[in-house]
Amino acid sequence: PRYQPLLPVVLFLLLSGMRLEEALLVEWDHIDEELDHISLPPEITKTGHFRDITFRVTPMLRRLLGNSGERTGRILATWTEGKVITAWNRLIEEFGAPDFDRHTLRRCCGTYLTCAPAIYGAAAPHMSAARLGHSLDIERGVQALSLLVGHPVAPATAVVVCLRSSGSHSRANGRTRR
Repeated sequence: PRYQPLLPVVLFLLLSGMRLEEALLVEWDHIDEELDHISLPPEITKTGHFRDITFRVTPMLRRLLGNSGERTGRILATWTEGKVITAWNRLIEEFGAPDFDRHTLRRCCGTYLTCAPAIYGAAAPHMSAARLGHSLDIERGVQALSLLVGHPVAPATAVVVCLRSSGSHSRANGRTRR
C-alpha cells in the first residue's frame, strides 16, 4: 500500500489510553506472558511512575495485539511520532476525517473506563485516572468533582474543568487544547 495503515495505532491508543509518546516506546517484553496486562516501566511514562494496563478492562486490546506479527522489540516499531502526526493530518485533510487530536483518544478511553458499569461494578473515576497515568492529586480531584456534580466524571473532563477554571491552555499543532 502507498501509506502505512494508521488504524492499528489509533486502536492501540484508544483501547490502552496511553499517550502517543508512551505507546511508541512499549515493547513486547512489557506484555505479561499470559497477556493479561501491559506493564509500563517508569522510564517511558510521562509521570515517571510504573503503570499497568490490564486487558480485563479492554479485551479488544488483547485481540489487537494477538493479531500482530513479530513479537520482538517495540510493538509499534514501524511508527515514529512524526509519521503518526503526518498520517493523522492526511486523514483529516485528504480524506475528510473529523478534526480531532490524539488526546481525544485518551479522553474517550477515560470516559469509557469511568462510565461503563460492567468494568468495575460501578463508575470508578479513580480507577480510570490511574489507568491513564494521572497523579493521585488528579484522581482525588476527579472523585471530588464527581461528588460535586452528582455523577461520574471522566479524568480528562476533570482536568479540562480545572484548566478552564484556572484559564490555562496550550497550543499544539496550531490548535487550542482545552
